[in-house]
Amino acid sequence: MQTKGAEALVPEPAGAPAAESTAGPAGPAGAPGSGSAGVWAPPPAADAAAPPAAVRSPRIRGVDLARGLAMLGMLAAHVSMAPELVPTDPSTWAGVVHGRSSILFATLAGVSVALMTGRTTPPSGDELVRARLRLLVRAVCLFVVGGAVQLLSTPVAVILEYYAVLLVLCVPLLQVRSRWLFTAAGAVALVVPSLLVAHQSLSGVVPGLSGGGGELGQLALNGFYPVVVWAAFVLAGLGVGRLDLGAVRVRRWLVVAGTSLAVLGYGSSWVATQVFPGVDPAAAYASSSSGSSVAGPSGSTASSAPSSSAPYPDPAYAEGDDVDLTGFGCIDYGDGTYYCASPDSSSPITPESAADWGVGGDGSGGPGVVWPTADQLLGTAAHSGTTPEVLGSGGVALAVIGVCLVVSEALGRRRLGWLVAPVVAVGAMSLTVYSAHLVGLAVTTQLSGGYSGGSSDGWSAEPSWLVGGAWLYLLFAGAALVLCPLWLRLVGRGPLERLLTWVGRRAVRA
Repeated sequence: MQTKGAEALVPEPAGAPAAESTAGPAGPAGAPGSGSAGVWAPPPAADAAAPPAAVRSPRIRGVDLARGLAMLGMLAAHVSMAPELVPTDPSTWAGVVHGRSSILFATLAGVSVALMTGRTTPPSGDELVRARLRLLVRAVCLFVVGGAVQLLSTPVAVILEYYAVLLVLCVPLLQVRSRWLFTAAGAVALVVPSLLVAHQSLSGVVPGLSGGGGELGQLALNGFYPVVVWAAFVLAGLGVGRLDLGAVRVRRWLVVAGTSLAVLGYGSSWVATQVFPGVDPAAAYASSSSGSSVAGPSGSTASSAPSSSAPYPDPAYAEGDDVDLTGFGCIDYGDGTYYCASPDSSSPITPESAADWGVGGDGSGGPGVVWPTADQLLGTAAHSGTTPEVLGSGGVALAVIGVCLVVSEALGRRRLGWLVAPVVAVGAMSLTVYSAHLVGLAVTTQLSGGYSGGSSDGWSAEPSWLVGGAWLYLLFAGAALVLCPLWLRLVGRGPLERLLTWVGRRAVRA
């Protein structure tokens, strides 16, 4: 059973020699899925009788299933107010959606790039030029869509612009073999997070590092999904997409390798808590990566850490006389800027924590090296970008993809594909669903009064269920699971998927 629709946030495969199969062996000895050792071996060459690139290959339902789960997980992370995951506390297990859903989404971006550019047989010659052009056009379109939805001021860290940059990074890599893509992904995961922390720590003393880098710096280094770190997920996904996803051996390897990486990542962070008792595996960047800005004394500005009771949920600098900082702990950077946090915030500033920041025990001392904490290097909080989190969450993504491929094939053989058809449909229309849910959040927050620029603190004193929670999630997820299958059956591709595919084809023809 095939699902109509576009390949999520990238075009449908522009012709590939192999459709989804249920057979094990996939090629000559050493090829993915073959009986000999070497899953890392290069994919077999395309058969001479393979269809030309203009012929559309069948969609892989297991990939759409995984993307649908990622989309539903992101909806939950955005609207259900799930707590941060603490494995030992069952009441927080819903927090598994935080971070891991978007990382699965990014990994599937790499898979989709491979599927649209030849699957196991990378393009060459004129087809390579056309594939790169389609990818660049798609990236530009996604960047525009991402900027447009952010005009809604929805309280969500929109991923589309980062996603667009990650697609551009794939353009020169379309002919790279899986083994080298996996190697590059591993190198990024092991090295780049620590380098990024070092950059942040030295930015106050090394000339040239203190600037934010503008929009490019925000996307690459300082944003919610820093491209230099998230490149690991797209590289791994591109390598996965170059394997024969219809081969039993490859699917088994995805589950085993993904599970092993998850154990390595999260396990290493747990070990760190035993070696360094001060490390909180559920915390990272607690006091350096995000926060609201409030006023400091004497007309200066100050940045405060997030707090459930602080009346400044929106990052915005204010002049010193506008805010009373009584009771706040502050770090004086010596340049008229203070970093402040209320005592009941998630990261209150104490003499001990101020010392960790490389300043005086009383919170003074001026600008200098902001020494990274153990949490910043070894924690596994969602979106922390540490090596353990990248390995752990990246491993979860690989394992989920493998499981979805297995489940989809098993259900298809038993004619039970209808059981997951709604989720598959959501995965086939993920760009439309993602954009629609941002519009929906903008509408519901305004209707409920949950967020309003006209109120004194920006937030309603009595949040309603429309601001977020289980009921809102059921509304959004239920609508997606019902409307997406109907749209695909009656119309075909999702509206945004159809638009972006049309733009890409027109650009190639021109």
